[in-house]
Amino acid sequence: MTRVFPIDPASPQVRLVPAIIVRVSVSGVIVVIGCYVTGIIDLTTSLIVLAVGAFQGTVIPWIWARQLRGTIEITDDGIQVKTHQGTTRFPWAHIRSVRVGKAGEAGGRGMKQMMFLLGQNADYPCVAVELDRWIHVRRNPFLLNRWGTAEKGVPLFVSKAVLFPLDPHRFLSETEDAMAEASDRLRNHDSAA
Repeated sequence: MTRVFPIDPASPQVRLVPAIIVRVSVSGVIVVIGCYVTGIIDLTTSLIVLAVGAFQGTVIPWIWARQLRGTIEITDDGIQVKTHQGTTRFPWAHIRSVRVGKAGEAGGRGMKQMMFLLGQNADYPCVAVELDRWIHVRRNPFLLNRWGTAEKGVPLFVSKAVLFPLDPHRFLSETEDAMAEASDRLRNHDSAA
């Protein structure tokens, strides 16, 4: 039985990269204005660069945030995360533990520092999935990307996934139930063989 949880649209996962892009774009616009005022670049060049900066600072963050929206599914085989960018799969056999935590702690020190610098909430609730192997990515230019512990591809040297379901505590409860069911199925399969 598949249980579906929407990814929280206000989560740091969805908001962090757009926040970076907006800050870089605003900084670029300030530099271009300064260069125009001091006479380093002419009006035409500055208007073209400002148009590109405006596009980069408004449209690209919106597209990126939209790409990371999707669902987290608990299936008989494991956990699947489906977004507009692709699918991530974690089979039950590769999952060590699942716990509710804070985004800043679950993502490590670097994540907490980046969230602080960008004004994001490091105490945002999330679900940390500890894995017994690295996550791999298989890129395909014509299809959606695929990530997971069972994929053949480039290793990301990461053995933890941070997920942001809308209701982390209910997700944890459902995940624990599904892991127990998977363990029972495996035990019954082994005893029948």
